[in-house]
Amino acid sequence: GTLLGLVNGVRTIDAVIEQSELDRYTATRLLFDCARNGWVRRLRSSASTRRADVIVPGEFRLRWALGWLVPVAAILLVSVLFSNVLRDRRRDDLLIGEWRNRIERLEAARERERIRLAVEVYRVNTGRYPEDLLDLVETDLVPQDALRRDAGLQWEYTLGPEGESFALLPAPPPAAAAAD
Repeated sequence: GTLLGLVNGVRTIDAVIEQSELDRYTATRLLFDCARNGWVRRLRSSASTRRADVIVPGEFRLRWALGWLVPVAAILLVSVLFSNVLRDRRRDDLLIGEWRNRIERLEAARERERIRLAVEVYRVNTGRYPEDLLDLVETDLVPQDALRRDAGLQWEYTLGPEGESFALLPAPPPAAAAAD
């Protein structure tokens, strides 16, 4: 009866055996019999009492750092590899190419509107439309690079009958102009 009175759910098996003042074999056998009859059951020991789980502050930081370093390094390495491998494929990607075309068309429309407004400002200032788009550059209404492309003019500008209207159209690319 003295052994069973020592079991309280807090003491370890070793503490119960030690406090029972019985020899280890007898105390262990009595505890086993009590467990087999369902009078007591072994609770798992807390994680803090096991040596493998004892955390030394310096060791913990190292484990934590290594635990994060490996996955982060792997992600960075994979992203660098994929960015270099896929760089050439992105040029031929239809979706990216379509977006580039849309952006170029939007930029061209914005630039065309800017030049059209400059032509209207020129007409308000002088009372007539300019004879040539270069007149807009001379009056500082648009910069010269807005009118030029790599190998020529970017816009075709024509005056309507009697100078009452104008047309501003994108110039054909230099290769298409040379083919005509």
